[in-house]
Amino acid sequence: MLHTVSYRGMGVFQEFEPTNLAAQIWIAARYMQAVSLLLGIVFIRRKLNTGATFAGFAVVTALLLISIFYWRNFPQVFVEGTGLTPFKDISEYIISFILLCAILLLIRYRREFSSSMVKLIVAAMAVNIASEMAFTLYVDAYGIFNSIGHLLKVLSFYFIYRAIIENGITKPYDLLFHNLKLREESLAQQAYELAQVNARLLTEISDHQKAEDALRQSEARYRSLFTNMTEAFALHEIILENGVPRDYRFIEVNPTFENFTGLAAEKVTGKTVKEVLPDIEDYWIKTYGKVALSGEPVDFENFSAELNRWYQVYAYSPLKGYFVTLFIDISERKNAEIERERLLGQIQRERDLLQIIMDSDTNAHLVYLDCDFNFVRVNATYARTCGYTPVEMIGKNHFILYPDKENEAIFASVRDTGVPAEYHDKPSQFPDQPERGITYWDWTLTPVKNSSDIVQGLVFALVSHELRTPLTVVTSALKTALDKQVSQEESQELLEIASYGVESLTGILDNMLELSRHQAGRLTLTKKSMKIAEIAEKTLKKLREQYPTRIATLDIPRELPPVIVDPGRLDRIIYNLVENAFKYSDEGSEVKISIEQDNNNLVIAVSDRGKGIAPKDQQKLFEPFERLETAGKAKGIGLGLVVCKHLIEAHGGRIWVESNPGEGSRFIFTVPL
Repeated sequence: MLHTVSYRGMGVFQEFEPTNLAAQIWIAARYMQAVSLLLGIVFIRRKLNTGATFAGFAVVTALLLISIFYWRNFPQVFVEGTGLTPFKDISEYIISFILLCAILLLIRYRREFSSSMVKLIVAAMAVNIASEMAFTLYVDAYGIFNSIGHLLKVLSFYFIYRAIIENGITKPYDLLFHNLKLREESLAQQAYELAQVNARLLTEISDHQKAEDALRQSEARYRSLFTNMTEAFALHEIILENGVPRDYRFIEVNPTFENFTGLAAEKVTGKTVKEVLPDIEDYWIKTYGKVALSGEPVDFENFSAELNRWYQVYAYSPLKGYFVTLFIDISERKNAEIERERLLGQIQRERDLLQIIMDSDTNAHLVYLDCDFNFVRVNATYARTCGYTPVEMIGKNHFILYPDKENEAIFASVRDTGVPAEYHDKPSQFPDQPERGITYWDWTLTPVKNSSDIVQGLVFALVSHELRTPLTVVTSALKTALDKQVSQEESQELLEIASYGVESLTGILDNMLELSRHQAGRLTLTKKSMKIAEIAEKTLKKLREQYPTRIATLDIPRELPPVIVDPGRLDRIIYNLVENAFKYSDEGSEVKISIEQDNNNLVIAVSDRGKGIAPKDQQKLFEPFERLETAGKAKGIGLGLVVCKHLIEAHGGRIWVESNPGEGSRFIFTVPL
């Protein structure tokens, strides 16, 4: 009504611009209509407070009218000569959107209305949206689009009239019966669902009874299994302290548990493990705690010191915070395994020891022979003495290499009787090394028996008498030289052999005396100022006389300062080093002595062109009685380098070796100036 009387020519609101006022009232009314339709559908299933609803609409209507007529702050919607404002266009779109939402909600709740009413209301709102769109296009309030909009609005109201007036007033029973039908369908659906629930409940009751019967049967079977199972069973509850497993409680155990642990069920049930076993290892609590908290099962073997038994355990968690252990006592098996490992370890240690003994470069000669006296194992010392490598001797027969009827009879007796033999100072000769003459040995022959006490082989161990051997050479040579039947030429040769033996024996004794003085702490030096070149030349002259076929040279600068040394001990050092070089290098190769000054020291080096020394052997060169595999047939007892080391250190110097296999060796020592 207000919209109609506000137009030009009606003369009601003369102080307002008529076209804008009419459009403002129209927009306000359309907002109210669109929102009312939307809210009506939203609250279709809810009971509204009529008074509050009416009051709300009255207040909103009053505010809109006051805004337009009194406050005059309602946005302008039409400008004469220009047309619609942006507010008018946007409002038409918003109103159309609200109506579209109302259509969608109505379709969703269509079961609340009759189908004819839904169609009419949807048609009314759709035409209303078309009307609003027409109102966005006019410029003249009396133009064609304005007229189309009003005509569509009339059509919209006609559809609303048909939906509400005709269906709600002239045909109220259709709507009422429609609602009743909906309620009837709803009640029928609920009755059906209730019947379904009741049927399921009856089925569940029947199933529950069956389950109870099955549970009772299962419980009986479980109890029988629990009582008679061969594995120990225990159910526990883990006990935490600040989230960390600290203990656990026994809930139930079976009879096998009692047998395997020696703990009675009545003494452990309900108690914690620390109450039962105060000194239990933390391993058990930590392992079981992880199972109870993580749910991951474990399978392991472990020893319980408290129970002094070994167990194989399978642990799992049936519920968080709880764990079950199934275990068996494996103490007998584990003890047997431990004993087996101990015996195997002992056997391996004995084998390793035998290997070390056989492979070591000791003064002892060790051989393992089969029952036919063939070499099975030979240590490096024995092979070197015989002039072979250990590998070369394997498989050779002892008495084919060294025929001796007396010794062969001794070997056969030990093999046949199983009784070991032992000899001292037994003379022996090497047919393939006649220059060695008669040598003297302490040796033992020990049978190796199997578990049936049958001899499987022989261990032959020998120790050479390095002192007695040269003494024997001297004695034999002198006795033969005194024989009148020996020619003068042969006698002279024998005397030279005796002289060589005396010198060899003297060298051994000198080295032994020096070593004994050092070990007793009585090694003293008689020092004087000497030219080292004179000492070296004197020592070299003596060596040339003793080894006339060997080549030795001196490389000494002209100007060298004198040194304060014990000349006799320095002579012994140079003698031992050069003699070693002669022994371990080829007959025609050169041995060189060089001397040079390095700051406050004289550096003396003895170089040869022998086989060289492997790095692993260089570490033991200066240890007593050590002789390397490269010694070959070289004689000696392994004291020369040890004596050199002690005498050089007594002078305040040091000694070392530079050598590579196949490149010779260079022994170097220093003497302070």
